[in-house]
Amino acid sequence: MKPIGVFLVAAVAVLSLSMTRVSAETFGSNLSVDLKVFVNEVLSSDVDEEFGSSQMLEDEAAVLFLTSITHEWNRAKADINQTVPFLICKLRVPENFESGNQMLKGLLEILGPDTPVRPVLNGDKYFCILASLKVSAGEALSTETNGWIVQPFVPSQKMLPNTLNRLGELAVKSNSSTSTERPSLDLLLCPGSLLSDVSLVDKVREVLKERTASDEFALVDAISWWTATKKDQETAPVDELNETKSPRQLFWEEVFQYALETDACEDVFQNRLNATLVSSNGDASVLHLEFDNKGADSIHKLCAYAVVAALAVQPSVCTIQTRDTPTTQNYNAQWLAQSGIKNKRPWFDVGLKGKGQIVAVSDTGIDGDHCYFSDPENEIPYDSRNDDHRKIVEYDTFVNAMDYKNGHGTHVAGSIFGQRVSVDGTDGLVDGMAPEAKGAFIDIGKQDGSLILPLSDVTLLDTGRTKSLAKAHIHSASWGSETNEYTVRSYNFDNYMYANDDFLIFVAAGNSGGDNTFSSVGSPGTAKNIMTVGASHSQGDDLANGDLGPSYIASFSSRGPTDDGRTKPEIVAPGKSILSAGANPNVIGECDTGHIPIPGTSSEGVMSMQGTSMATPIAAGHAALIRQYFEDGFYPTGKQEASNSMDPSGALVKAVLINGAQYMKGVDNGKRGGIAKVNPYDNIQNFGRISLKDSLYVVGLSNVNALVRDREEVEDGKTRSYEVTIN
Repeated sequence: MKPIGVFLVAAVAVLSLSMTRVSAETFGSNLSVDLKVFVNEVLSSDVDEEFGSSQMLEDEAAVLFLTSITHEWNRAKADINQTVPFLICKLRVPENFESGNQMLKGLLEILGPDTPVRPVLNGDKYFCILASLKVSAGEALSTETNGWIVQPFVPSQKMLPNTLNRLGELAVKSNSSTSTERPSLDLLLCPGSLLSDVSLVDKVREVLKERTASDEFALVDAISWWTATKKDQETAPVDELNETKSPRQLFWEEVFQYALETDACEDVFQNRLNATLVSSNGDASVLHLEFDNKGADSIHKLCAYAVVAALAVQPSVCTIQTRDTPTTQNYNAQWLAQSGIKNKRPWFDVGLKGKGQIVAVSDTGIDGDHCYFSDPENEIPYDSRNDDHRKIVEYDTFVNAMDYKNGHGTHVAGSIFGQRVSVDGTDGLVDGMAPEAKGAFIDIGKQDGSLILPLSDVTLLDTGRTKSLAKAHIHSASWGSETNEYTVRSYNFDNYMYANDDFLIFVAAGNSGGDNTFSSVGSPGTAKNIMTVGASHSQGDDLANGDLGPSYIASFSSRGPTDDGRTKPEIVAPGKSILSAGANPNVIGECDTGHIPIPGTSSEGVMSMQGTSMATPIAAGHAALIRQYFEDGFYPTGKQEASNSMDPSGALVKAVLINGAQYMKGVDNGKRGGIAKVNPYDNIQNFGRISLKDSLYVVGLSNVNALVRDREEVEDGKTRSYEVTIN
């Protein structure tokens, strides 16, 4: 049992933006390498996949790592005026503990306050950053006796896991007559590398056409560490050399044979690359490189690999990943989340229905003339703003202005703020979790259900926040990818929340948890400051035959951990056989007729769907009620008092949801699969299922007394004490 008295402190959103996994134990005096750790952790990038499972990996790892570092030092010294990325780490000393902020301040006192830096690791043992420095500054720092460990950031650390595998799969995917998906790379630029002139993007394309090693950036530069045999490396002990080439060497030699020694890649370099710079305020500076795969063959794939190798040696590039492909996460929630008692909606009873709240949604579209969204007095404000519209104050037609039949977006939006046009004062059959809230929508869906996202994540997350003083404080994203790593998009989502402390993003965990599959949560659900939502069973009319009920997690719900070991998802919400608005573009004014379809089917104006896509808007809708609770002055007395109104941070709303969440009994895998065990704070349920009655106090309706502290900062080296009495 959780205590009735709870103490909530809303932590400041964390900006810990790791774009590569760094092995803390690897760094030591004179760059000594713990070989086992290096093999298991440092090579958690695309390089380890090039070796495969070969025993040769362990035999070569230390030599290759040291050789790479030596080569990068030499490349940096070749032009003392250029700025290159350095990985700088420091061991944490328990008896003299320093926070990451303190360590960063100390480093900037040495390097200078304007030095471009980016944190990449804030762990128990080590603190690491990336810094863009001239080689003289890197050498000076490496020789000081101040505990900082310095190394050039080697190309093998820049490539995220599966980069080459995904690129290779997509490079020839267009052989399918129905595929329109083009492979593309996101290149996260190094700190301070702001490409403001698009002509510099064109320069990158020109670099890829070079055939000599005379200049920096030349494609052939990569050979010295991608494919050189060990006997040519001066740093390797002679008695340990093995003249047999590794699978890695053979692979890259084939790549460069076509890239450098023939004209086979000329078509790729000159005609198949399309570069776009993305540098919106709040986004990381990203160079987006798209590969035209129409009619591509296996040779073109090798040429695409050569492009990746060339980019990895650019001093302005710090992370390379194949851009993940987003998909929608498909596979009687009001009273279930409010009270757990059938037809009891205590928050609705005291007027907490989302009034005054705007929730942003990115999805496939909304069937605007559906009775749960239409307004007899106002047209939907396509590409504009109208706060007077009954349900939709903003509709960004990024892809189009419609949804497909039984579309994903209409169902998702309906679960949050859908509310039937008044009929004799009665509620709709499938009114949303916050029926008096309104929505701001960005359409990212094609008519076949596939998704196209803006290149700038800030453009996506700004939906509902820039055209009116009445801002969206919540964003619901029922889509994601199969990429379990911390991606550029994850980075941008965290960065946006860090810069906007009023904001909270909800992302679907995914539907790849079947067969007890862990590490199946996908980006951007791998971000750190957001709420990633898993799916539980529902109750009542939403319960499919054989389902065990709301205390059980749906078998398909994706699990953690993330690639870097963090638990996910944070919470679960009802996501199986959820009733909501059903789109029908061929009918004007469709509406429910009071008929409840059986789970997994539809009736006029109503659709039953399942997936973490359905759980996410349910969680987001209840977050809108929590925001209204604070804004309308229900805290701390449990009843509305305007003088107690407060503007809650996104971190506080998150804290309320996770603190009141209830632990689950297990995963319902059906009659054949049985029930799988779960534990508190694990990678299946984590904090558990949302429950408003266990989250905040409402007079006469709940018995939870919460003490809230919001936006209270604690400076480095300082403490803040609270005295709490629980009876």
